[in-house]
Amino acid sequence: MEIPTLGKITPYPFQWELVQNIINHIRKQLKREIKPTPAYINAFVSSGKTIVAGAVANHCSKVGAKLLVLARTGELVEQDQEEIWNMDSPCSIYSASLGRKSTHFNTVVGTEGTVANALNGDFSQWIPHIILIDEAHQVPWQDVIEKGDSCYSKIINHFQLLNPNVVIIGMTGSPYRGIESIRG
Repeated sequence: MEIPTLGKITPYPFQWELVQNIINHIRKQLKREIKPTPAYINAFVSSGKTIVAGAVANHCSKVGAKLLVLARTGELVEQDQEEIWNMDSPCSIYSASLGRKSTHFNTVVGTEGTVANALNGDFSQWIPHIILIDEAHQVPWQDVIEKGDSCYSKIINHFQLLNPNVVIIGMTGSPYRGIESIRG
């Protein structure tokens, strides 16, 4: 398997295999070959989920797909954004804690609270094809299913209403939220 260098970074073989699997899943879902169902990646801590997110963003940038990368904190948003730029993929930041709110590029990396608060504003017109959630074990899946009040629930349900084919992929180092499986 030939692994390309993306900007300044060459993914490890296991990361590149994961990226290819994610891209294939996205392709199948967008072509409606499979049912639009949220998926998640369980990769160990320090396995390079940020590199994987950057490589997926790089692919989305090349094909013109809109990607929303969500994280809980500004620190994670900065890490994800930096890796995406390192892979020569432009992206915007949407995070009040970082003092930046932009949807200029096709990839937006944002904090869940700031994005949730802008659903009727900037995110009423900027609609992603793919939502990639960093630290997905923090998503309260029952609340999402029940269309509850959590930020993630508001975001996911908002974009599913605007784009029923939106692809949702979570990345986590733990497939559990507390003692409950995140597989719902």
